[in-house]
Amino acid sequence: MTDARPIFEAEGLQAGYSDVNILHGVSVSVPRGGTVSVIGPNGSGKTTLLRALFGFIPLRGGRVVFRPEGAEHDVSDLPPHRRTALGIGFVPQLDNVFPSMTVRENLELGAFLEPGRTVAERLERVYAWFPLLAERRRQRAGTLSGGERQMLALARALMPNPKLLLLDEPSAGLAPMVVDAIFEQLEEINHAGISLMIVEQNARRSLAMSDWGYVLELGRNRFSGPGPDLLHDPKVVDLYLGGRGRLAAAGELAGEDYEATPPAERLRRRR
Repeated sequence: MTDARPIFEAEGLQAGYSDVNILHGVSVSVPRGGTVSVIGPNGSGKTTLLRALFGFIPLRGGRVVFRPEGAEHDVSDLPPHRRTALGIGFVPQLDNVFPSMTVRENLELGAFLEPGRTVAERLERVYAWFPLLAERRRQRAGTLSGGERQMLALARALMPNPKLLLLDEPSAGLAPMVVDAIFEQLEEINHAGISLMIVEQNARRSLAMSDWGYVLELGRNRFSGPGPDLLHDPKVVDLYLGGRGRLAAAGELAGEDYEATPPAERLRRRR
């Protein structure tokens, strides 16, 4: 029987820094094999949420559950390396590569939990997803462009064969062409069966590829629903997406109407 329960679920999260709570009872879940986006204005608690979900900051309330193969694990109090061992990967926005190490060395660090002969197999797997990294495997990570560093950070997170990836602003600061490549790669990774939770300022692009979305405001859930529905919800558009006219004038909707094309069709066109 198929397990219809979410692969990842958090209820009533409270967390913050020093004596200040940033999250006030936030609840999110990720469907098995699905993609979820978390959007909201600056200061809404999006990055804090990811850090709490991965164990970088302790919870002051709430519970986090992970079901990698149907078995349920309460990971609320586990440190990040224990969550990684269970199958949760994390890709931070900043300082996400070791600049003095080569591309290959960065990737090998991603497999530290299972060293040995499987490392070569995993390297070939991520090189197949990111051919550019295969070409630059001996190049120091510090000499890569911003987009290439982001690809390396994503590839390293894939080395332990995760079931779920948490991604913090994967398109931040990247050129439009590189943003396209990153999002297309994320769709390919999800198509391979890896569940995704994405915190992203490029809300339109992220919601368009998501099964579900959450809108945070001041550390609380404000809206939630299927990604495409939130993308066209007048309240969400007016409050958080800036209005369609303004975005179109800025060029975000130029070219093919990305959000109107189903993810499966976009995958088919690239193959």
